Amino acid sequence: MTSHTIQTGQVYRSASSGPPIRITNYAPGAAKAEVVNHATDEPLEAVPVRQLHDSPLTDTGRRRRAGFILDTYATRVAVEARALMPPAPTVVLRTAAERLRALAVAASTNTANRPTASWAVRYHRDAVTREELRDHDCYLEAVDNTTPDGRGREPLLRGGSNRLHGRGVWPHMNPQHAEYIAAMDPMVGLALADLLDDLATDRDGTVHPTAAALAVARYLLGGDR
Repeated sequence: MTSHTIQTGQVYRSASSGPPIRITNYAPGAAKAEVVNHATDEPLEAVPVRQLHDSPLTDTGRRRRAGFILDTYATRVAVEARALMPPAPTVVLRTAAERLRALAVAASTNTANRPTASWAVRYHRDAVTREELRDHDCYLEAVDNTTPDGRGREPLLRGGSNRLHGRGVWPHMNPQHAEYIAAMDPMVGLALADLLDDLATDRDGTVHPTAAALAVARYLLGGDR
């Protein structure tokens, strides 16, 4: 039974004539470790942990003739090399999706736990045309769709006036709302527009937009939520 700590990323050399191996997946306490050929990255059959050793000598001082021996230098080099390598594209995409999802979930309620998942812009009533609207100040509000008439509103930006929600304080908002707005700044909007254009590009005579891409487009165009 092995006595040293086995970890993903460790490199072992064969005590016989086999290729060096690298652990790619190991759960503490498991009977086997998933490995690849360290030189070629070719997946190999899982190795029983009892065959993984930290010393080339047995407890009686004899040289091992079977199993695998931890190569601390190769392990250190491999770890340092992976740290310098950029993450795989799929990892980048999933990490970004997880971050955006976490920000969106956090921004779906305020600090009082009121629903704030649907946002809308409300203009002053003295503006008539769209051109006039662009020249007037406006409010950013969360529209509470859970109210019977759908008119429940919660201002996202408060302060900056002596009126009901201002009282002479600096403009401010709940931190989860501010973090979401900062994450989805205009540069992200431009990148998202490029992504939608790319997904809509006809490359083989047929366009096959994904359901997720169409959902994003419909949200942006004010469709059903």
